[in-house]
Amino acid sequence: MRILYWHRTLGDGAEGVHIAAMIDAFRTLGHDVRLARMIAGTERAAAPAGLVERVRARLPAPLFELASIGYNIPEYVHLRRAIASYRPDLVYARHARYAGAALLAARHGGVRSLLEVNALFTAPGYAQFEPLAFAGTARRMERDCLRLASSVITVSSPLTRQAAALAVILGVLLVRPAGLLGTTAVRRV
Repeated sequence: MRILYWHRTLGDGAEGVHIAAMIDAFRTLGHDVRLARMIAGTERAAAPAGLVERVRARLPAPLFELASIGYNIPEYVHLRRAIASYRPDLVYARHARYAGAALLAARHGGVRSLLEVNALFTAPGYAQFEPLAFAGTARRMERDCLRLASSVITVSSPLTRQAAALAVILGVLLVRPAGLLGTTAVRRV
């Protein structure tokens, strides 16, 4: 299977380790994986944080959130091109706040998508860590992403229930415990 793996992260810290492990696991299973992201970097090295961090530090939070929403436009174009040239069987996307371009590009390109959800950014309690200036917009975008994906995979049963409640998901919703490595089966919820 040809997998286009997309994420909107810097790939530093634990998320970088996770991304590399997922790509390795897919390849070990015999899949051809291509990484698609707008920020430069490799599967093993984090993208340079400089520009993103400088922009985030200088912009008031509401403007940074608007920039995150607007970033979907060039990201969508980039991903449509990647889909057209690579012709994947699946777009694997990591859920990110205000990010829906990968799922929309997959849908418009006629490619199945799998959304990996490690957190719901509009869930009660998350706001204490990262308050949202546009909570209603964030909630609609998050719900739309969950609905756009052909399948959704979460890292815990409680998160699966939250995602299902938010989106009233009609497709496939899976749970895979966080940090689980190896060939353990994923169960359908």
